[in-house]
Amino acid sequence: MFFGVIIRLLVAIALSAMVAVSAQAEAAPSDENGRFLLRKAEDGWFRVDQRTGQASLCREGGVGFTCELVPDDRDALLDEITRLAEENAMLRAQVAKGGKPELPGEPDAKTRDDGIKLPSKEDLDKVMDTFRAMMERFMAMVKDLEKQYSGEPKQ
Repeated sequence: MFFGVIIRLLVAIALSAMVAVSAQAEAAPSDENGRFLLRKAEDGWFRVDQRTGQASLCREGGVGFTCELVPDDRDALLDEITRLAEENAMLRAQVAKGGKPELPGEPDAKTRDDGIKLPSKEDLDKVMDTFRAMMERFMAMVKDLEKQYSGEPKQ
């Protein structure tokens, strides 16, 4: 009976030790008083800086471990949020003054260049002369038709 209790106690201690070793293998000890959190990844270790939130993937190389920052869009998003907040404040100030808000980078309607080349005065004169000649011919055809049908008796 005493022998069975000792075996059970040894098995419990062994299981506890295995669980502790397993947990330690999954999360390696962090340095700088818990600043970095390490997790085992497929091809190395995933390291997260708990102060800044930056993540790195660390791989073992010929000389030791090399860590590469994981691309982070957070900085670009924060810059865009800051830019939009400043633009919003500027537009609100313009509206408060009673003016029409103008977006930065938006060209003024008076000075806007659409890339459309307007015709010269000579080109307009040519078009108007052509149109006048067409109208004169059309009116001559109408007068001829009027003469032709005015001579016929009406039914």
